[in-house]
Amino acid sequence: MNPATITSDLAAIFTDGLQKTVTHTYGETSETLYGFFEKMPQIVAPNGVTISAERPRLIVRASDAANISKSSEFTIDAVSYFVFEIQPATAAILTVYLSEDENG
Repeated sequence: MNPATITSDLAAIFTDGLQKTVTHTYGETSETLYGFFEKMPQIVAPNGVTISAERPRLIVRASDAANISKSSEFTIDAVSYFVFEIQPATAAILTVYLSEDENG
């Protein structure tokens, strides 16, 4: 597949109105990103005790994510989130797992 076609397709997907507008703050700088935000269910069973929780995640285009790091902060729907983990989903898409707790 033509890389220009993939880039064009991703641009359409991430700007079609279904995504969230996100404020990304790093250091003294802020920028607006567009991505898909969801809270994924997460079940943890330490010592046989099952705990159900949610792990928020933000999916963004890798081309928009050059400034995202472990010290980044995101504001989504007036809630502050901090980076827990950054995972490339593909060469073109990045998944950022978030936490409302600054320490993860």
